[in-house]
Amino acid sequence: LAEAYIKNDMQAEAEKVFTNAMNMFPENLVLKLNLAGFMTNRKDYDNAMKVYSSILELEPENLKANLQIGLMLIAQGDDTGDDENAKLVKYQKAIPYLEKVIELDPSNAPAIQSLPAAYFMTGDQIKGNAMTQRYLELNRKGK
Repeated sequence: LAEAYIKNDMQAEAEKVFTNAMNMFPENLVLKLNLAGFMTNRKDYDNAMKVYSSILELEPENLKANLQIGLMLIAQGDDTGDDENAKLVKYQKAIPYLEKVIELDPSNAPAIQSLPAAYFMTGDQIKGNAMTQRYLELNRKGK
């Protein structure tokens, strides 16, 4: 139901559905992932991070939560405009989550695609170059 509301640009209604569902099923990880994704799309990053963190408390190896946190932090960094220090901080925070994804799924394209920029932004040219090569190799293999 929430997805139907989202598709019809009825954000407040979607949020009510998510809230009611979370009250009924507080441990449902799929529901939490969907809620956090909804919040991220609305750029409600602080609340999305709380939901993602609650998922990782229950399941630290959750690939989707780690990936989405990493990508969200990079998006936040990109949203900082000309504040290079704020961007750097967000990229630094994203790296461990994206590295965890690679640990869990060595061919995860979104993580492999995002990590080079994070490494380069934080000054780690060696890891940035290595991950860029890994990304190019993955593309050649068609994954």
